[in-house]
Amino acid sequence: MWSKEDIELDGLVALAVVIVVIVAAVIAYYFTLAKKRRKEEAAVQETRVEETPIEEEKPEVAAPKTFIELTKVKGIGPKWSERLRSAGVNSADELAKCDSKELAEKLGVSEKIVSRWIRNANEIVANK
Repeated sequence: MWSKEDIELDGLVALAVVIVVIVAAVIAYYFTLAKKRRKEEAAVQETRVEETPIEEEKPEVAAPKTFIELTKVKGIGPKWSERLRSAGVNSADELAKCDSKELAEKLGVSEKIVSRWIRNANEIVANK
């Protein structure tokens, strides 16, 4: 009937078949997951909305009709004129519109001095 060698050979064949089946199952599982991931990525790309930057509308600022140099304001010389420019104030027109407390804090000077400059700038702007 069956010899011992035949039984051992049949056992090895059976073991090989089991290993092949397990490997095939693992490979099939891997490809199934990969396919599922590709579908999910495709769905995400389809739903992604392309964003376009919205340009902010900048209000049109009317330029002063005549540019009045800061040094024309009583009490402001070249050094203070430069410090005012670095604080964002470029003309007597702009100085006339400033808040004295806020500008004094920016410049590190007393509000009383800045108020006097603003008052003098307003006089110059009114007389242009």
